[in-house]
Amino acid sequence: MKKLLTALLALMLACGVPALAEDAAATEATAVPEATAEAAAEAEPIAFTPVGTWYLLSFEVTGVTFSGTDMGATLTFNEDGTGALVGLNDMTFTWNYDGAALTATPDGAESPLTFSLTEANGLTVTIDSMTMTFASHAPEAQPLPAVALASLDGTWTRQLSIDGADAPADSIAMQFTCTIENGAVTVDANGSVLSAQGAMEGNALVVAYEDGTSDSIYLYDDGTIHLFRTAADGATAEYTLVRAEAAAAPEATAEPAAEAGETPTEEAAE
Repeated sequence: MKKLLTALLALMLACGVPALAEDAAATEATAVPEATAEAAAEAEPIAFTPVGTWYLLSFEVTGVTFSGTDMGATLTFNEDGTGALVGLNDMTFTWNYDGAALTATPDGAESPLTFSLTEANGLTVTIDSMTMTFASHAPEAQPLPAVALASLDGTWTRQLSIDGADAPADSIAMQFTCTIENGAVTVDANGSVLSAQGAMEGNALVVAYEDGTSDSIYLYDDGTIHLFRTAADGATAEYTLVRAEAAAAPEATAEPAAEAGETPTEEAAE
């Protein structure tokens, strides 16, 4: 019996030792190295700095909030401690940030303005009775939530950018114009004309043409309209258009105007 117990004990040890070794190896593989844990604990958050240009998102006056994305107002903090607000309550200032509070003292003033950092990483500041909110990146245009039909009236043209300069699309044989009058829409795309009466659906002017094409036209807060087109085959496209009068460049005068009392030359008369 003693020999039998000894044999069973030896068999248990032989089976148990490898299992214990595997458990130890698994535990060691899943353990987080102390150095990595310490490094994560010691990692410092990125320090905030206001240096750069901030863009006006909105402003609030007497409890009413207005969109500021189409105003082009900017707030700039320079590295040398100076700055400027341009486009709304224009001013220059000197600023200071101590790691907790950001203040700016307008030139000629004694009391500083205090800026607050919003949850969306924007900046707010109150000047007189106006509270302005700025973002660190230029805001994208958004469709207006409510639009009067008459606001869409006029001629709109697609505008392209060539080497950084804006040019009307029709100046480079890529004509795309949209004329709207009391909901009646006429679109000319390189000589292909579609025309139909549309109707407001929510904040969009929706128009369906005889060939199965449909357009949804939205007025955006930057003064442009965005035309979303669905073709009869289901293909979609988006066009951004500006008012034709805004896109038109002033005509150059071939000859300087004659001053008072001067007689036009024969060449000019011809």
